[in-house]
Amino acid sequence: MPVRKKKSAYTLYSLVRTLFDEAALAALGLWLLPRLGVNVPVWFLAAFMVAWAVYSLLTSRLVAKVVDRAAAVGAETLIGVKCTTITPLSPYGYVRVGSELWRACAIAGDIYAGAEVVIEGINGLTLLVKPSMEVSFDEAAHTSSETGMSCAQNKGSSQCSVLQMSLQSLSFRT
Repeated sequence: MPVRKKKSAYTLYSLVRTLFDEAALAALGLWLLPRLGVNVPVWFLAAFMVAWAVYSLLTSRLVAKVVDRAAAVGAETLIGVKCTTITPLSPYGYVRVGSELWRACAIAGDIYAGAEVVIEGINGLTLLVKPSMEVSFDEAAHTSSETGMSCAQNKGSSQCSVLQMSLQSLSFRT
């Protein structure tokens, strides 16, 4: 439901609820209390009804602001978050999101351990992830040309292993 319709529906609900409250107060003050032997001055009842209406409308406006907010907690807030794989995803494995471990399913082929992935969706308590595409093939080629060595010549380099893993991750995308 669009925010505008949601807001107008809530405003209509608030007005109807406030009118119902006012009718109940009037019935209580003008019909029920005198039958029980309690006489309430009309001016007091009118002042109380106005105060109640103001209170109801102010609180409904505050609640409307809260109703319009996006979810701040829950699994839905994880969509779009980058995380790191702890185990290889082929297609199932585990990822670390912040300090938590989640079961994950790779939606774009197998993914190696230690890869950065993006959460695309949630199925129950399993995150649906795909590789993060921060490293493109052009960037990878530029990085290897900067070092002046191929990965076969420089196997011990962490930059080289990251490059290999990035290229491996990108190749699963096709």
